[in-house]
Formats: sequence, structure tokens, C-alpha cells
Amino acid sequence: MEKVHIVLLGMAAEVNTIHEIAGGKSQAKNLGSKINQLELDMMKQEEKLYVAEFQIQLMERKVGQASGERNNLEEIETTKMIKELENHLDEVKREEASAIAQVMFTLENQFFGLNYCIAQAN
Repeated sequence: MEKVHIVLLGMAAEVNTIHEIAGGKSQAKNLGSKINQLELDMMKQEEKLYVAEFQIQLMERKVGQASGERNNLEEIETTKMIKELENHLDEVKREEASAIAQVMFTLENQFFGLNYCIAQAN
């Protein structure tokens, strides 16, 4: 009877060990699921952080532009446009000076032509 009792105790211990192993496996599975959920939450938070940082950069650029700051590309384009407009203005001034000179030449010729006609008539 004692041998049966020892065998039963051994079987009970084995059953307890099997249950402990099953409980450990279940715990490991639950912890794995919890880790996956935490990693997913972390990725969502990183995405929100990235979006927030991007929005901050956009706002900083808008504030800079409103306060008169320009980036290199804008400054280069503005300088190029100013030079083109200055060149155009110089060209228009030369054309104006040429037109004025032609008008003055024509008026002088007409004036001298009239003086000549008047002198001839007298």
C-alpha cells in the first residue's frame, strides 16, 4: 500500500508540474501579447510625435516668412528678379533717352527750317 501511495504522490507531483508548465506557457503567451500591444502603442506614439514635429517645423517656417526671413532659394530668386527688372529699367531709360534725342533733333531741324524759310521770305 505504501508503494501505491508513493506512486500516487509521484503522479500527483507530475500532474502539478504539468499544470505549472501549462501555466508558465500561458503566462509567456500573455506576456508576448502584452509586449506586442506595447510595441504597437509605442509605434503609434512615435508617429504622433513625428507628425507634431513636422507641424512645428511648418509653423516655424511660416513665422519666419512672416517676420521677413527668406531661405536661400527665395533670396536667389528675388535677387534674380531684381536684376532682371533693373536691366529692363535701364533698357527703357536708354530707349527714352534715344526717343527724346530724336524728338529734339527733329524739332531743331524744323526750327532751323522755319528760320531759313522766314529769312528767305524777308
